Amino acid sequence: MADAVGIAGLIIGGVGSAAGVGALVYAHIANANAKKSGKAADDSKQLAEQANDLARESNTIATDARQLAEEANEFSRRGEARETERHDVHWEGDWDRPGRYVLSKLGDDEAHAVTATVVYDGERATQRADIITDNGHQLIFEFSTAVRDFRDEVRDHRRRREADTTGLGLGSTWGMNVHRVDHRVEWTTPKGNPRLHEDGGLTMFDHFYPDN
Repeated sequence: MADAVGIAGLIIGGVGSAAGVGALVYAHIANANAKKSGKAADDSKQLAEQANDLARESNTIATDARQLAEEANEFSRRGEARETERHDVHWEGDWDRPGRYVLSKLGDDEAHAVTATVVYDGERATQRADIITDNGHQLIFEFSTAVRDFRDEVRDHRRRREADTTGLGLGSTWGMNVHRVDHRVEWTTPKGNPRLHEDGGLTMFDHFYPDN
């Protein structure tokens, strides 16, 4: 009888131990699953954050692309406006007295970023202006060499006339003293189109002689 009770106790103890082991295994499995679930949740959160970052980057790219498209359209519109721009500006130059060359801007439109250069027999003079608006606006260029040339010509002209005894004007120097003058003007239109004007040729001071 005692043996039977002992055997029964052993059986019950074994069953209890097995149950305990089973519970331990189950707890371990549950803990492992919980860790996997937590890792999966962390991974999902990280993926969600990455997706949000990508979405923000996509929005930024889309905004930049839209801005570039708008700038390209604006550039195209400005280019078309420049190509079709009407511009009424031209230039004329002449001496208003020996040594003083006047370059006049003619036309009703504005001339921007003006650089004007006049060359008299190798002597160069340049003037610049940010903007010229008025029709008839004058740029004045002074040439000391032209003043000296004129005085020499007048003196020589008088001397030759005084020495001429024929009375036929054979000692005159009219048309003998020829010089070279050139002018060049660079400017831009109000819409930024570059413009260039060049002119030049031979010039004389005969018509300024005192006895003309």
